[in-house]
Amino acid sequence: MDRDTGGVDREERLARARAEVAAARKADGKPGLWARLPRGTWHVIAKVGRFLLELVGEAVFEVLVAVLAIGLFVGVLALVAWGFGVNPIATTVLVAGLAVLLVFGVLDLVGGRRPGRIGAILAGTGLFTVIWLGYVLAYS
Repeated sequence: MDRDTGGVDREERLARARAEVAAARKADGKPGLWARLPRGTWHVIAKVGRFLLELVGEAVFEVLVAVLAIGLFVGVLALVAWGFGVNPIATTVLVAGLAVLLVFGVLDLVGGRRPGRIGAILAGTGLFTVIWLGYVLAYS
């Protein structure tokens, strides 16, 4: 028995409280909020929850990809700055070649050319890399 309740134990208090709640529900004549919801409501709530979970997951993934891309860009800029300090001519040629390849890629993307041009792009990139490496090895 509990000392605070004047001799009434906890189980008896819970039983009285449950009886009061049941009597109040019967006196109102309406079912509770959860019982009044239409049958498909729980499916809609579950679908909205899944949608929100997917939305948050995609947002987190996009942030991670953006941070990775920005880190890679900063790393490339640091390498270019270091390379310019070591050999300015080779670094300038490399940056110019990369800019030409970037412009070529953008023009190929925007121009809507045939998709079979990957071989030409790879051959051009390989040729540029060989020429640049030859220059760097010969004059460094």
